[in-house]
Amino acid sequence: MSTSHRWRILSILILVVVIVASVSSYLVLNKPLGPSSFTSTSATLYSTQTSPASTSITIAPIQWITVGQTKSVDYYLSLLESNGTDPYVQLGKELRKLPEFEPYVQFANSTAVAEITYLALNATNPEVKEALKLMIKGGTPDPSDFTFAVPNYNTELQVLYWLACGNEFKKDDTLALAVAMANGLWITMGDQQVRDAVRNDTNAILTFLRETDALQEQRGYFELENYPLEAKIALAWTGNESPAGFGETRPHRLFDYKNKTLAINGYRWNTVEVETLRRMRGMMIQNGWVTSNVDQTVANLEYYFYFDLGITRSSHWNYTNPVRPGAKEEYIVIDGEKVLNHGYQNVDFMFGYYLEHNMVMGSCLDEEAFIDSWAKSWGIAATGLWLNPKSEGEYGHNFVVYYEPQSRSWRAYQGQLNVVQVDCFVYIYKIPVIQKRFLWTGVLKENPNRWDGGMVYIVKNLSITEFRSVFLKGLDASQMKQWLLYS
Repeated sequence: MSTSHRWRILSILILVVVIVASVSSYLVLNKPLGPSSFTSTSATLYSTQTSPASTSITIAPIQWITVGQTKSVDYYLSLLESNGTDPYVQLGKELRKLPEFEPYVQFANSTAVAEITYLALNATNPEVKEALKLMIKGGTPDPSDFTFAVPNYNTELQVLYWLACGNEFKKDDTLALAVAMANGLWITMGDQQVRDAVRNDTNAILTFLRETDALQEQRGYFELENYPLEAKIALAWTGNESPAGFGETRPHRLFDYKNKTLAINGYRWNTVEVETLRRMRGMMIQNGWVTSNVDQTVANLEYYFYFDLGITRSSHWNYTNPVRPGAKEEYIVIDGEKVLNHGYQNVDFMFGYYLEHNMVMGSCLDEEAFIDSWAKSWGIAATGLWLNPKSEGEYGHNFVVYYEPQSRSWRAYQGQLNVVQVDCFVYIYKIPVIQKRFLWTGVLKENPNRWDGGMVYIVKNLSITEFRSVFLKGLDASQMKQWLLYS
């Protein structure tokens, strides 16, 4: 074989190798990304556009997001706005209003905007679209609700943007959306110090909940990432019943801040530090309170802290509300403030007091806030409930209801259900997703069926027997979603 013939064969072989490598590279680079493969350094991003006159779907060419090589912020906003469908057009327009986009839109973090666009347009879970619609509907405060200047933009969407700046979103990341939806009100009401704290805290909450989900997965338990939207929103809210503020002795009730800006001390009083939740989670594991059965896990908490000596009596709880004979009401100092020793609902203080004294002090209002945080430390979604007796002279009661994932229902500990014996109005504490008229004036109307504010849903027509049956067996999640998000 001649030398020239050998060179021709070698050249053909090299050409074949190059062609094969090129095809392989193209297939790898253009492989659709799944939920776990999206990162801030690379992602597919497409949009679907449906014409009102046609049912055909046009899919835009795949666009790549790479750190240092992302498209402009205006490109992603235009991609949302040109989609032509609700809520994507509104999402693009609302993003443009955020202060981070002023005075020039290109000042915003393009990777973060790309992540939000990816989350919206690549969604396969309908709850992503539902969450965005709720956020757009309820995330911008109504200035008529306050006597001081509040933001003129969507504060829940601002939290979502902050989360996108500090975290990688997953496909269909309703947990990130839930954290944003639950925490916009703090931005609405708070001063700059509060807003800085919320930015740090919401990133920490998302990280903590993802950690907790991983621990649940390791044990083979039901994972919080699989919760429905309303349960995730409840899980992400660390303010217990601070908007309602039923305790007359409670400092820093949120409706007290309709006429003044919320400062950092009020925000810290009303929320639970992520470090407290992390320590609670460790203690729950260490003490064997965590089980694969959510009902049993909550029962372990309720029994230990409030029922081991009988109804609302425990060797680990000092009941200090004077409605109980022999209760010792007195003033104590928390965070430099002199307050009564019941109805104060400062969970960080309660946890520290418990670590020092193996005991907590307070009333059912405090126990509700305390158990709410313990449950959430292990990723159990919870919210508060108040029983307001229809009969004069009867005492009400507060406790938590929680999401039980296997039955997809909301339940309560049986011991709590047996405390009150008379028919009541049932008040379910909502989370401030829809901010307009959320906070009440602090005054009950003449008819206790009505409530001046949106922070509770009132169940009016259940007898005490029916109420116990419903929350022992479990209230269907679809009904709870309606009450929490759409009532």
